[in-house]
Amino acid sequence: MKTYKTTGRGRKQCPSCSAIIGVRAHECECGYSFRTPRAKKKTKAETQPAEETKINFVVTTPAGRCPVALSSTDLEDVRAWTEKLKKAVAKQRMRYTIDAYKYSVRSVYSVHSKEYTQVAKHIDAILATDEKPDVGPTGCPE
Repeated sequence: MKTYKTTGRGRKQCPSCSAIIGVRAHECECGYSFRTPRAKKKTKAETQPAEETKINFVVTTPAGRCPVALSSTDLEDVRAWTEKLKKAVAKQRMRYTIDAYKYSVRSVYSVHSKEYTQVAKHIDAILATDEKPDVGPTGCPE
């Protein structure tokens, strides 16, 4: 490594041994490192909260089969089913309306059956507080 006698353009002085070296040198002969630690780039997982998921779509009529099986018409089973379904659709960055939950029940029970009516009432009771009003293009509820 080349050293100089005086400082000037294109030269820097080592704070450890006072040697004068070229400005592009990253390390002095004495072992002093001129490299500055760079900040680690944050990944997407570090920049976004883990629990919060950005919702891109509000679904009123889901396509295909329901990703979570409904086991019975019991209130606790319906409650567990709605929570599992809510998590499953949130992974796809969607949110179901109450009507979408009811539509998903159609794959298990006929719309005209007592079981469907019972599950639909449970869904209304469970999700009534979660439902956000649908907003039209003017920003007013429709």
